[in-house]
This record gives sequence, C-alpha cells and structure tokens, in this order.
Amino acid sequence: MERQRVYQACTEIGWFVTTDLPNSPFGHNIPVEFYIQQCADVFGPQFTAQTVQKGVDRTNAKYGGLKPNVTNVVFPNGSLDPYHALSVLKDLNKSTKAVMIEGCAHGGDMWGSTPKDSQRVIRKLRSHFLRNLDPPLMRELLANRWERCAPIIS
Repeated sequence: MERQRVYQACTEIGWFVTTDLPNSPFGHNIPVEFYIQQCADVFGPQFTAQTVQKGVDRTNAKYGGLKPNVTNVVFPNGSLDPYHALSVLKDLNKSTKAVMIEGCAHGGDMWGSTPKDSQRVIRKLRSHFLRNLDPPLMRELLANRWERCAPIIS
C-alpha cells in the first residue's frame, strides 16, 4: 500500500482489511493490531488504536459519516467493491440517492467502456440518475461523457 493511502487510513478512515472474524477463511494472521503497528512504524509512536479511532471519529463528524447532510448527490457503489461498506447505501432524501451497481468493482462506475459492459446495468443506472437528478449538467454528463461500467468478471 502506498504511503499516502496508509497515512489516510491511519489518520482519517481506519479501514483496515483484517482476518479478525471468527470464521475467516484466511486464518487469523492479520489482526487490526497489525495495521495499528504499521501506523506507528511508519509515522511514529504517537499512532495508537486510540489516535486512529479519534481520527476516524473526526472524519465522520466533519463529513457526516454514513448520513451526510447533503442534497443533489448520487452515491454510486459497486457490489464487488469492498469499500462500498464505507459508503452511503440508502437514499438519504428526495435528491440524495444511493445506487448499487451489480457486478462492478471499486471505481467501476468511472471506467471506460469495453465490449463486455452490461448494458442493462448501465441503462438502469443512467435512468436512475436522469429520473432523480435532472439538471442540464447531469444530462450532459450522462449523455456524452459518462462511459459504461466494465465488470471485473466476464
């Protein structure tokens, strides 16, 4: 993992991929403490579980966590993206919608098109955006610039 992403995890997000679950198919060799120690090793001994948690709490307070106070926003998520657990997954209000894109991975809604794209998924997503967010800029983005989702599994 590159240093910038490690720093963001240690100071703001704390999203560490562990094997802490009781029924983990990968054993129990990578507990959350491994990443806390990584934070301390890379950025100094002031990084502890408590400082990481304080950073996560500060980030959630600043940006609203899973319920940000926003309007006219769409939160696209890919069903194969492990980070979707950090995103808004339910509509927050009339103009703030969450969309799950089945078969898409991390950033899949922003990938360029390929011949293997799921036209059904893209039509559904674009229809959702047009139905819920109708400003001219959104129409232009959807019509001209936003390409299809490329699934990672063919």
